[in-house]
This record gives sequence, C-alpha cells and structure tokens, in this order.
Amino acid sequence: MQGDGTLTTGDRVINQEQANVVRRIFRDYSHGISPRAIAGRLNDEGIDGPRGSGWGASTIYGNWRRGTGILNNELYVGRLVWNRQRFIKDPTTGKRQARLNPQEEWIIEEVPDLRIVPDDLWASVKARQHATRSDMIRDGINRPERAHRTKHLFSGLLKCGNCGGGYTIVGKTHYGCANARNKGTCDNRLTIKREDLEDRVLSGLKDQLLHPDLIAEFVAAYQAEHNRLTAEASRETANTQRELVKVTRQIDKIVEAITEGMFHPSMKARMDVLEARKAELEAELANAKTEPPVLLHPGLVATLTPSGQRSTAHK
Repeated sequence: MQGDGTLTTGDRVINQEQANVVRRIFRDYSHGISPRAIAGRLNDEGIDGPRGSGWGASTIYGNWRRGTGILNNELYVGRLVWNRQRFIKDPTTGKRQARLNPQEEWIIEEVPDLRIVPDDLWASVKARQHATRSDMIRDGINRPERAHRTKHLFSGLLKCGNCGGGYTIVGKTHYGCANARNKGTCDNRLTIKREDLEDRVLSGLKDQLLHPDLIAEFVAAYQAEHNRLTAEASRETANTQRELVKVTRQIDKIVEAITEGMFHPSMKARMDVLEARKAELEAELANAKTEPPVLLHPGLVATLTPSGQRSTAHK
C-alpha cells in the first residue's frame, strides 16, 4: 500500500545510485579498462556488489551468450528477456546445469522506462567484447566463452583455507587465493608452486587410484561423458545456425525500412549490435571443428592394473 492509498504491484524502479555505478562500469570498460581493474577499484572504494559482497571480474564480464554479468544485462537498455535459459538436473551429480534456449523461444519485453545505459555506450561495449572474442578465435580457441576454462590439473578444485574462496593460478607458476588477488577481500597472500602441489597430491593418490575397479569405472564414465559432450556440441552448432538466420533476417528488415525512408538514430545502434552478433556467429561456425573422438584402448584396465590384481568390476 502506497502513501496515497493505492496498491503497489511490485513494479521495478530505477535505483539511481546503483544506476550510476552501472554506467560507470560501462564507461570504464568502453575506455579500455579491464573487468578485473574495474572490480578492484570498486572494492577499494567500498562500493557493494550486486549481492552486497565484493566485486569480481566475472561479476562484470559474465557470460555474453547467457546474458549474465553487468555488461550483458539487456535490462540496462530497456529490454527484459525471459526464458533465455533453462536448468536441468545432472542425473550423475544431482547438480543443476544451465542450458541456453534457442533465441526464438526467448520472451522479450520492451521496458524503456528502465533504460539506464544509452545505445551508443551499449554498442561501444558490445564492439569491444566482440573484438576480444574475435582475438580468442583467431588464436585457435574454438569457443570464445571457453577461453578461461581450466588449464591445469587441479584448477577449480582448490580452496583457500582462510576465506574458502578458490585457489587459482596467480602469475605463471604458482597457486594463490583468488579473493586476495582479484577482490582484495582476503589477506592470505601465501602461494605454492604448481608443480610442488601436483606432486604432493598425486603421490598420495597414486596407489589408491590404480585399483582395477576404479580404472574400469573411469573408462566407462569417460566414454559416457564423451558421448554427452558430442551431442551437446551438435545442439550448440544447430542453435548457432538458427540464431544466425534470425539475426540476418532482422538486419534485412532494418535495411528494408531504411530503404523505404524510415530512419531513426537508434536503428544505427541496433544495426551495429546485430552486425557484430552476425560476425560472431559466422566466426563460430567457421571455426567449429569436428574433432575425432579420443578412444581409450580396450586393454587399458589390464595395462594399468598392478600385477597380481584382478578387476571385479564385471563380476
């Protein structure tokens, strides 16, 4: 109930203080400042992140395909997108996993009253993101969003004993606390050389993991996971092709409208975004590789099983 006696329906309103922070992030990024540097400055100034905690680079950059992260939130340009993705439960781990829906299934509502970022600034940010992803593709990375996936044996598996945050590669050769490095919210500055950590862990696991039953289970799990990833890659390629058709159709409509004498400055900004997206999709399809499956030798279990042991996996 509002002060005048009318009922409120829970409509969204702009928080001007937070809107200023969002516009600042967009301006800084468009001027060439990295997401990590932007996050560091915000943390140094004591500005709360979206959930009231510290800022991180991923909070700002997010995932362009899924629309996550400050720089990918279309609500800031007056578009509310529903049904962009769905969540499924992995029957093996029991964890929820996000899956992107085809773009034609998205529900988009124009909400111009909630716009806080102008079209030219949005287009500038999208252009820089596109240039960054194009560099990744030119360097031989098949999918741009995978550029930051794990590169070392225990990446993503280590935790800081002080704050509970991730322990990640800092520099070229050492692991260290990610919160201490990226957010400045942890005072644990201890690091450990990657080779030393891997040697310690592997030495402790070597004898236990070479049990024949575990090797047999690994072979079966590997083949199942390979089949799943192959099917997922095929679906992603099909989704990319469908989106390319839709984006091309949208570009054609704008060109047709301009040809017929209808023009508005916002049409140019929209065209820039669509052309950038089209280039991304075409680059992804052009660089998509059909890699031959990595098959495990049928005698792997016998080869790795210590002498004198027998597998009981199939008894």
